[in-house]
Amino acid sequence: MSSDSEDLDTPCFRLLSSLRKRNPDTVQPPNHRTGGKTDYKVTIKGKEMDLGQLNIAEIERCCQECPEPHVIQKVSLHQTSLSYVPGSLQRFRNLCYLNCSNNKIKFVSCHLAELRNLKVLDLSNNEIEDVPISVCLITSIRILDLEHNQIEYLPTGLLELRKLKDLKLEGNPVLAPPPHVCEMGVDAIFSALWDQERKTDLLHNWKPYYSADKITLMPLFKICVETILRHRIDFNSMDTIPMSIKKYLTLTKTSNATRLPPLQKCGNCLGYFSKRHLFLNHKCRSKTVLHVSR
Repeated sequence: MSSDSEDLDTPCFRLLSSLRKRNPDTVQPPNHRTGGKTDYKVTIKGKEMDLGQLNIAEIERCCQECPEPHVIQKVSLHQTSLSYVPGSLQRFRNLCYLNCSNNKIKFVSCHLAELRNLKVLDLSNNEIEDVPISVCLITSIRILDLEHNQIEYLPTGLLELRKLKDLKLEGNPVLAPPPHVCEMGVDAIFSALWDQERKTDLLHNWKPYYSADKITLMPLFKICVETILRHRIDFNSMDTIPMSIKKYLTLTKTSNATRLPPLQKCGNCLGYFSKRHLFLNHKCRSKTVLHVSR
């Protein structure tokens, strides 16, 4: 018996085949919201599962109810309007190819780090602004497609992807590493990221004073201020907030117009930079940067 026939003779395929309706290659699980009428499709072909055009609840259900998840090696979630990649995909431990293109993804679940056999990850045509940390933890990846997102900075966490052979970044407003470096391929990108990792910003924790009153932030005072700013609380309309905190926040708000731009200071060459990408991309004058090969 051929390998294709063996793929078809599995508990997973037999169960899904029993749910077939009209299309012999299509599984249509019942939708309880519509009184048993089906309004979505799951296509199964050998070791591949196509969950395209489903909503997140239907995708989660299909992943959880798959009786033999270790059989699946390829999953497609294209054009599903997903805002994040669900963690239920971790059940497919032998997954080699994951297509999440043409969605609205901004977040990738950390559970995907369990996919130790994933080699190809397609996140193109989404709304990703920062490369997810979870992606940097999938060390088996060889091809990573991030085309047409909103990524400006590549994290040094990508250096953990030692098996990466192809990193696709076309259509992103990348500032660091410089665009011309990104066009040179993975080796040039990794060399630039190694250079970034060795840089230290001496002004990273520096905070300017905002008023001439020289208000001293006591620990509890500081906690209250940071909590109000973090959660964007309308402090002026709340009677429970002390006047001293209101006064400090008001002075801070009114002084924003006269603040200096945020500066970064290199710990190696002691140079000052007003933009993050300028700091990350600069070449230190005080030392020769060694090329690090993978």
